This record gives sequence, structure tokens and C-alpha cells, in this order.
Amino acid sequence: MSCNCKKIDNFKHALNQAKRLTKNTGVQHVVFKVNFQGKETATYGTVESAEKSGACCYYTTEGKEIKISKPTPKKTTKKVEDKK
Repeated sequence: MSCNCKKIDNFKHALNQAKRLTKNTGVQHVVFKVNFQGKETATYGTVESAEKSGACCYYTTEGKEIKISKPTPKKTTKKVEDKK
């Protein structure tokens, strides 16, 4: 999935809902892309819900795109001691 939510169905509606909820609750709501019934669609929720959804980015109510960085797994190395 690319991160361009603005070209996805329902983006403007989701953005309006996010703005309304942010204003009414005081909690920042954002717009992000999800796969719903095999189709990409824009939805809204909190920043935490966007991160938990697996989205690669989200849009704030001001229209700023924020990339979500996925933590890279740490490579572990086993220290082998020389037997002398």
C-alpha cells in the first residue's frame, strides 16, 4: 500500500470527522488508510489507533502527512569465546 490517502475514497469525509472529533474531545484525531473488505479506504481515529492499524502514515487535521516508522528488529549476535 502506498501512503497517499488523499486519493483514496472517503478521505474528505474522514478528514471532516477527524476535525470534528478533535474539536469536540480535545484529543488529536488523524486520517489514515485501511483495507476494508478488500478495498483501500480512508478512516479516522487517534494517533495510537493509526499506529496500531499498521498504516504507513497518517494525516493530521491540518493536512500534514506523518510517516509511521516501523521499529526494525535488532540483530542479535552470540559471542563465541575461543577455547584455548
